[in-house]
Amino acid sequence: MDIDALVERMKSDCKIRGTAHRNRFAYFRRIHVMIGLPSALLATAAGSLATVNAGGGAEAGTFTAFEIFSLVITWSVALLTAANSFLNPHQVSLGHRDKATGYDVLHGKIGKALAF
Repeated sequence: MDIDALVERMKSDCKIRGTAHRNRFAYFRRIHVMIGLPSALLATAAGSLATVNAGGGAEAGTFTAFEIFSLVITWSVALLTAANSFLNPHQVSLGHRDKATGYDVLHGKIGKALAF
């Protein structure tokens, strides 16, 4: 195999892999914001609704629309928080960013090696 073709293929591979990891970094950063921000806002809303509704002494087994809405928000917060903890999108995005940087460095080193 021609050495120049091999080097070009290595450079191309570094660029492609670096771009792929950079794209994954951006994707997981968006996921982190899309899950983390709504869960924080819903936690605030659920706490507010629970505080407002704490004085109600409804009969057992009957729920008002407001109480059902409070329960839905509370469960949504629990699910989003669990998803955010399980997926850990911030750490995953940082890993992809670091890998993309590594491929960029390797690409630069290949270019410098060709200069000699």
